Amino acid sequence: MPYIHINKETDQHRLFGSLPTMCKQCDINYSSMQYQFGRLQKAKFETEDFKIVKVELERNGSNA
Repeated sequence: MPYIHINKETDQHRLFGSLPTMCKQCDINYSSMQYQFGRLQKAKFETEDFKIVKVELERNGSNA
């Protein structure tokens, strides 16, 4: 599942293909994010410093 990380200070947007990769690259606690997006089923998470949005990846299927 893709995640968009938005740095509020720099307004930089980054797209990550997985939660573990995003957490490692952005130095965010993985188990905390796993709890927010897994157990609590949130689609968004926000702090004073950043915002994370869980998004669906749109793909073109082979049924054209």
